[in-house]
Amino acid sequence: MATYGAIQTRVQQIIIDLPSSVTAQVPTLVKEAVRSLQVKHNFKVMEALSSFTTAADTRVLGSMPSNFKEFRGKPYELTGKGRHRPLDIATDRSVAEGLWGSSSAEAEDAELAGAPRLILLAEPSDEHAAASYEIYPRSDSNSDWEDSSAGEYRIRIPYWKYLTELSADADYNWFTTNADTFIVWRAAAEGFFNNWDEERGTLWTQKASTEFQEVLRRDKQFRLSGVQTLIANPNAALPRPIR
Repeated sequence: MATYGAIQTRVQQIIIDLPSSVTAQVPTLVKEAVRSLQVKHNFKVMEALSSFTTAADTRVLGSMPSNFKEFRGKPYELTGKGRHRPLDIATDRSVAEGLWGSSSAEAEDAELAGAPRLILLAEPSDEHAAASYEIYPRSDSNSDWEDSSAGEYRIRIPYWKYLTELSADADYNWFTTNADTFIVWRAAAEGFFNNWDEERGTLWTQKASTEFQEVLRRDKQFRLSGVQTLIANPNAALPRPIR
C-alpha cells in the first residue's frame, strides 16, 4: 500500500537533480497525476449515490455534491415498495419549463404538480460551480411512503465523483494502491519538464501512458471480482432463426 508521502519520495528519487523549485512542486505533481486518472476514466471507486426527499411547494431537491464529476446513468424514484422508476435529466432550464411550467406559474396552476419525471441541474450559483438539483413537476405529496415524510418522493441520483484530494503524507486511496507506478511516472515526467529536461520528460510520459492500460486492467478486475453468474438481460434481442 503506497502512501502520498512514499509516492513523493519515489518521484524525487527518479528526478534526482532537484532544484528547490522542482522539489516544492512534487506534492502538487502527485495530486495532478491522481486527478488526471479521474479525468480520463470513470473508475469503480468513483461511483457515488445521492439520496433526496422532495418537499411540498418547491422544485429545489438539494445541492449538487461538491465532488460531482458527471451523472452516472439516470436518476430514479425509489417507491415505498422498493421499486425503481427512472427519471429524465435536463441541463437546460428551458427544456424543463417547456414541459412542466415555470416557477412563476406553478403557484397559480395546481396541474403543474405531480409525481417526479425529470431532474434539472440548475445554473451554478457562484464561480465555484455550486448548483442545485430541481425536480419537475413539483411534488404533489402523493407518494406511497408512509413514514415521517409521508407523501413525499424518494429520489436517488447516481453520479461519478472525484475522490478527496490527498493531503497528509500517510494518506492513501485506491489510486495510490493500484496506480502508484502510473502516478510516480506521470509526476516524474512533469518534474522533468519543469526542470527544462524535455527529453526525459517525454520518455517518462510515454512510460506512464503504457502503465495507464495496466491501471484500467486492475479497475476491470475490481469491477468483476465478485461476479460469478452472468445475468440474462430480458431486453436483449433474440437471435434470428436461420432460414
